[in-house]
Amino acid sequence: SIAVLGTEQEKEESPILESSQRVFDLRGKFTLGQLAAFIAGTDLFISNDTGPMHIAAALKTPVIAVFDKNVSDPKRWGPYGEGNTVITGVLEDISVDKILETFTKTFGKLSQSYSG
Repeated sequence: SIAVLGTEQEKEESPILESSQRVFDLRGKFTLGQLAAFIAGTDLFISNDTGPMHIAAALKTPVIAVFDKNVSDPKRWGPYGEGNTVITGVLEDISVDKILETFTKTFGKLSQSYSG
């Protein structure tokens, strides 16, 4: 399953284009403490350079972090720790396929339940 996290404002600004039984829109649903508890229960956290990304890294949840090379430097801003992977580039040029490729290289092949 995929959980989309963010603020209530982000939910209003960019609705999820396609709903699915495996996609859950949880934007605006959590307090900070609830968000940390939710992240602690995940197997993987994919995020841009955000506070929740740092929470995931601190909780030792594996992170795939997407950094816009024109905005921030992952060498300075993390995520720190083992099991984390960084994708750097111009944000508009980083595709979902690139993130999926990084996942596959880092964590192995997707199971049948997630592919297709």
